[in-house]
Amino acid sequence: MLILDLDNHFLKISESMKNIEDPKEPSLREMLASVLAAMFGVQNSKNRARDFQKGKPAVFITLGIIVVTIFVLLIVMAVKIVMSYAPH
Repeated sequence: MLILDLDNHFLKISESMKNIEDPKEPSLREMLASVLAAMFGVQNSKNRARDFQKGKPAVFITLGIIVVTIFVLLIVMAVKIVMSYAPH
């Protein structure tokens, strides 16, 4: 019984140390910043490692699709505005 108590105590200590060592999941803001940085190709290695270790691929894919869609819509709107001022 004493061994079980020591094992359980060791298990609790190792679990608490695991929580200290492991960084938390990236927030939505951090993931959006990572997606924008990836679009420009300027992601730093620390954030990239965090994203690959703790991030969820589905969230990054979804954010990427949303950001690219917004970017394309802004380009289309800009072209339409410029074309409306062009002589016919």
